[in-house]
Amino acid sequence: MKIPSSLVREKSYGTDAQGSRAIITGSGRGIGRAVALLFAREGARVVISDIDPQPAQEAAQEIKKAGGECMVFPGDVTQPDFAEAE
Repeated sequence: MKIPSSLVREKSYGTDAQGSRAIITGSGRGIGRAVALLFAREGARVVISDIDPQPAQEAAQEIKKAGGECMVFPGDVTQPDFAEAE
């Protein structure tokens, strides 16, 4: 998904996320994806989480292509076993 250029500013939004980490659920699509891209652009390392692995991977590829850092953890965050290590 490409964010319309009319909604994207090339300058900073006044936040310096450099070196911070952002865990964003539902970040494979829509608002969650836009937020993940914004945090990555501002310098945060982003954790992409979505119930559907395919859009999560696509969002991660977009972030990495733009020079950002991210990890993907697909799954349902409402399930108790989601956070268990594999």
